[in-house]
Amino acid sequence: MTNVSRLWRLLAGGMVRRRKRDMGELPPRTTRTIAAPMGKSQLELYRFWLDAGNFERYFGWKHPGHRMLEAGMVQRFAAALGQLSKLEYATTLPEADPDILWPGLAGYQHSNWTPKNLKVLQVAIDHVQRGEKVLIGSDLIETGRWLCDRLLEKGVRAAHIVEERAGRSRR
Repeated sequence: MTNVSRLWRLLAGGMVRRRKRDMGELPPRTTRTIAAPMGKSQLELYRFWLDAGNFERYFGWKHPGHRMLEAGMVQRFAAALGQLSKLEYATTLPEADPDILWPGLAGYQHSNWTPKNLKVLQVAIDHVQRGEKVLIGSDLIETGRWLCDRLLEKGVRAAHIVEERAGRSRR
């Protein structure tokens, strides 16, 4: 999982730009693609949010009287109005969705123990056991915190890098 633009914004203030030739010997770049299928509950939740009618019902509950509702434009602009966020929560960290207790989701199971998160933890632990350092990135703040907590539970030295002030995470 990665979001290079967010990582750059986090690190840019403390970095000095250097060219590769100024740095000497760099370790080789390793890219490894790992596929993890969605779990059954995860897929059901994703399909639920993919349905524009379901999203419109949710949007009406969350924002009663909104101009987009009155104009009948919610389904047309669902992606821009938050449907993509709901899809991302469904595939990445379902329990972190702030609206997971919305009555329209009654009967849907949700767990952060998705096949993808299990695979991320497994790969990270494998690298740590070989003595390597690991950086895991995500565009959801909650994902980093959740993964960090699970790694700590397994005895892996880990840190979540998002600053918290007054009980809220800051980007």
